[in-house]
Amino acid sequence: MGGRGGAEGDSPCIKSLMHFARIRAVVRKEVRHMFRDPRTILMMIVQPIVFIGIFGYILSLDVKDIRTAWIDLDRSPESRALQRALQGSGYFRIVATSSDQHAGPRFLDEGRVLVAVVVPAGFGASLKSPERSAHLQILLDGSDNTVANTASGYLAGLLGQFNEDAIRDRLGRRGISFNRPQPRIETETRVWYNPDLSSTSFIVSGLIAVILMYQTSLLPAISIVRERENRTIDHLLLSPLRSSELVVAKVVPYAIMAVVNMNMIVATGMIFFDVPLRGSYFLLLALSLIFILVPVGLGIWVSTVTESQATAMLMAFILSNLPAFLLSGFIFPIESMPGWLQVATLAVPPRHYLVILRGILLKGLGFAELWPQALILLCMALGLLWVAARRFNAAHGSGA
Repeated sequence: MGGRGGAEGDSPCIKSLMHFARIRAVVRKEVRHMFRDPRTILMMIVQPIVFIGIFGYILSLDVKDIRTAWIDLDRSPESRALQRALQGSGYFRIVATSSDQHAGPRFLDEGRVLVAVVVPAGFGASLKSPERSAHLQILLDGSDNTVANTASGYLAGLLGQFNEDAIRDRLGRRGISFNRPQPRIETETRVWYNPDLSSTSFIVSGLIAVILMYQTSLLPAISIVRERENRTIDHLLLSPLRSSELVVAKVVPYAIMAVVNMNMIVATGMIFFDVPLRGSYFLLLALSLIFILVPVGLGIWVSTVTESQATAMLMAFILSNLPAFLLSGFIFPIESMPGWLQVATLAVPPRHYLVILRGILLKGLGFAELWPQALILLCMALGLLWVAARRFNAAHGSGA
């Protein structure tokens, strides 16, 4: 008597062949289905290549092209030789020069540079003096402790190599006795904004941006999708409310909640981790509110292009959390990324908000230094809210 498993008298070999035939049929069906579905091919082939390419560029703790100011008060051949050595190292990129001894702190406050090298007057003459000792002043932006520590190490190695080269070129080649004092450069390093180079202030300020970006985009996204799934949003659409009014009504509570969360995180950082607040609290509050409108608008837009809460959560994570972690400068220095990727990071809102957070919390900057970032975030917020409102109107078929 036959059955799904074959006749009872079938030998084990025949049963094994029948099992193999059935499994092979299902495998062939799955392979055909796999290669007929473009999304599967995309996930299998394209996604790993894209991830390896992007993460290979981003996930690097090497710091290169550190934005540096060269303050030369000496203008001697020795100072120019040191400048060439600094530029040729590949680790430093001189983006500002000056002969004003007060320019270094100003460049650091403006965020134009992360390192300022001040060459005092008489630097070249000191190297030629009997003592053969000269001094440099190094100013470091300690708000990013990783870059500051790395830059300090690079400078120590660079000056050590410069000293060795000077010994060979200026003494050995001229046949001068090496018993004489050799030229050496000593540094006076000052760390601004974070004298202890503590990583806590750096991490806490970054977490504020990451948490607000993800949480404030996620909550409105899943809330609106849930209302659509439960059909409760239909009651709101049948009310006298216009869609634009409904969008504003959705924005307000999440913006208020995000402001409360921001205050809680800042207060926790100040109380438990000694994160300073050197600037204006009210300026921080106002600029944070502008930033908060960006993820709220993103969350509303996500709710209009997704059909389920799970999809909304995944899309909110991909569009907010991943860029905030990888492309904002929170973990990986933007200066170390390729040029095209540095340009792409300009479209990442937390990058600009991090400048505001660290500028107010750690540097005590005011609106005069932070207005470019505030303007960029305002344009992003208005643009996203406009697109989200238009998409919301189209998705729910209601008038403005």
